[in-house]
Amino acid sequence: MPLAVAILYAANKLALAPALLHTMTIITILTWILGGALTLGLGFIVKEWLWNPLMLIELCKRQGIKGFPFVPFVGQMPAIDEVLSGRNRRVQKQDNDEVEDEDRLTAVTNCYRNHGSTFYFTVGRTVRLSIADPPLIKDILIANSESYSKPLHIRKLGVLGDGIFASSGSTWSPQRSLFTGAFHTKEVKSKIPTMIDCAHSAVEKWSRELNDGYSELDMYQKFAELTLDVIGKTAFGTEEIGGASEAASVIGSFNRYLLYCRELVFGPPATFPTSFARRNSHHSGAAETVSDRHDLLDVIIGAVDNIGHSEEGAKKALNEAPDQTISEKRKRAAEMTRLTEKQLLDNALTVLLAGHETTASLLTWTIYLLAKHPLWQKRARAEVEEFCPGGVVEPQVLSHLKLLGMILLESLRLFPPVPLIGRMCIKDNKVGPDLLIPEGLEIVIPVAVLHRDRTIWGDNADEFAPARFGNGISGACGNPLAFLPFGAGPRTCIGQTLALSEAKAVLAVMLPLFSWKLSTSYRHSPDVTLTMMPEFGMPVVLEKIEK
Repeated sequence: MPLAVAILYAANKLALAPALLHTMTIITILTWILGGALTLGLGFIVKEWLWNPLMLIELCKRQGIKGFPFVPFVGQMPAIDEVLSGRNRRVQKQDNDEVEDEDRLTAVTNCYRNHGSTFYFTVGRTVRLSIADPPLIKDILIANSESYSKPLHIRKLGVLGDGIFASSGSTWSPQRSLFTGAFHTKEVKSKIPTMIDCAHSAVEKWSRELNDGYSELDMYQKFAELTLDVIGKTAFGTEEIGGASEAASVIGSFNRYLLYCRELVFGPPATFPTSFARRNSHHSGAAETVSDRHDLLDVIIGAVDNIGHSEEGAKKALNEAPDQTISEKRKRAAEMTRLTEKQLLDNALTVLLAGHETTASLLTWTIYLLAKHPLWQKRARAEVEEFCPGGVVEPQVLSHLKLLGMILLESLRLFPPVPLIGRMCIKDNKVGPDLLIPEGLEIVIPVAVLHRDRTIWGDNADEFAPARFGNGISGACGNPLAFLPFGAGPRTCIGQTLALSEAKAVLAVMLPLFSWKLSTSYRHSPDVTLTMMPEFGMPVVLEKIEK
């Protein structure tokens, strides 16, 4: 019996040997594959998160550029996030005429005053070189502009897609050429009567909200609604962009989306730029809210022939096809303008969202500054009343409102709508006398800081002094590249003339009718990332002027 058991055991083991060998072979192969994948993954991490950043930093150091210590994987993100999020920061009510030292703009400005005009820092694996030196900026934005593209995070914004704002290179160039004509000075002048009409409609609504002649209104919200109305009528030819609640919904969605975009630049998605990180960021849902609003967009894009092309054939084709569906018109417009249907939609969103936000920001901070400086408010009102007797604002008089123009330029200086300009170096190039900018280095131009540089603007750089623009921009700072509210070079904002004309028209209508002061509930906290938004709104006590 024992012998039989031994024979059976041996036979069974020999029968299992091929299966066991096969299993062991599979395990060995999987081990090699897993080991190879881990090695490749580790190599990628070492290269992208350690080697590449260290090489860029070393190149900066060899050229005498100073910066912050290299911290693997996170860099300066925690410190930046602390400043931008407002944590550990005291935000006071605006009970006096002094601006609090704790606001974000002041904190960022002081950082530059402590570290100089050119220094490097890192966010995640991205090395950024901050430059606030006009001669270097000139080379980056103008002379060597072909060596730079929009930063990667801009191209990941999603909502603006491949439109003129987010695209670069061969995708951007034809769109720029196509859209420039629509924002030419002559075209803008033809839209001024519409701007004035929109302003009159808005102030009538505000008047109805006043109790006993005055009331507290959030002017940031009011201006956002007004500029959304203006951009809809002037750029898209629409009579109405929904009601007040619809406009408020779009504005709120866009503002939440801007916060989401800020996280792409300075938050966790910047450190670990994965789709998971982007999906799980605090404000990621806002992107879907905006991009999925096809009900609103279809109304606007129904008149898309007004926004981008100067070719009469396209316009005529659309006007002669009133029975086409909005989708068919959109496709027809895309064919005529040589844009894809997606590019047409992306540019419609760019004009709608970014266009109205720029002017709303300019108007909001101008109202803030005039509330803080009532003598300038009175002077501006007197000028408007001189050129617009009886409150009748004629389009041709806007160019004669010199004082109002100076006030708007000073507002753009102190609170530029876009406080940062970003570029990604895509080709090695030299700027200035001998500064080498290598491929892969991201450039940050801190516009808001540059506008408060005391070596350029004088000891009163932080003060509201519109008279500095009495002889124009060159008379105010000596170097036009020190004043960049709309950028410079080939990528200068094509809507700057529209924004300034609209702001002038709105203030010319508003000044003779109302006086205003800041509410005691106002808290000074300007954002300093993608757009210069007031974090807590702009509550203003608006009072009707009795004639």
